[in-house]
Amino acid sequence: MSRNYLAIDTSGRSSSIALSIDGEIAARDTCGGRGTLVELPRRIENMLGEQAIGIPAVNGLCACAGPGSFTGIKVGLSFSRTLAQSLDVPIQTFSGLEALYLTLKGESDSGLILRHCTGDEFYAGLYRTGDKAWEGILRTHEIAVFVDEKEIPFIGTDDGAKLKSLVKSLPRPFREYDTAQGVSTAEIGLKAAMLKLDEGDGRWIDAKANYLRRSQAERNLQPDQD
Repeated sequence: MSRNYLAIDTSGRSSSIALSIDGEIAARDTCGGRGTLVELPRRIENMLGEQAIGIPAVNGLCACAGPGSFTGIKVGLSFSRTLAQSLDVPIQTFSGLEALYLTLKGESDSGLILRHCTGDEFYAGLYRTGDKAWEGILRTHEIAVFVDEKEIPFIGTDDGAKLKSLVKSLPRPFREYDTAQGVSTAEIGLKAAMLKLDEGDGRWIDAKANYLRRSQAERNLQPDQD
């Protein structure tokens, strides 16, 4: 039986989906704009149709758990969890920040990924080969100090003018990342998850979102929790 795995990332400015068949990436799609969320089912159906595969033939899911857009994560992860449950197939999650890092790293063994959170706060992920990844929240005035203390060789971003302007003011070389350039973070996450999906690891009920900081929208949905 073919191993058909579907990956979804709707955590950033752009959303991406990817399909692997028997261990090889067979299709990918990246679209910009929040409006792409409502088109997610159609985009997935079209991509599967081009490979002559129906939804029932999907036997593994991979979804971005965040951090990033609360609405984007909720839509993508809820869709993926529901599909995994209905098909009774395994699901794995991945960090959107780490997927961005893996698209950028090249020959570098470490780097910082920034994604705008709210106000002067940014989601941040620090990755070093051989070390445990760190993900958290940094304020604008903390970023320059953090970069200097950690001796970070490059900074990657996937957000708009405010963040790019901030990064350009830092006394370190960096490369910008823009999802509009067609790099599929869903594909990166899927490649990292294939082995576990092959082994059947991952229950839909364990696929949890990683918001890092709960938005007001989430607090409104769960007023009884801290």
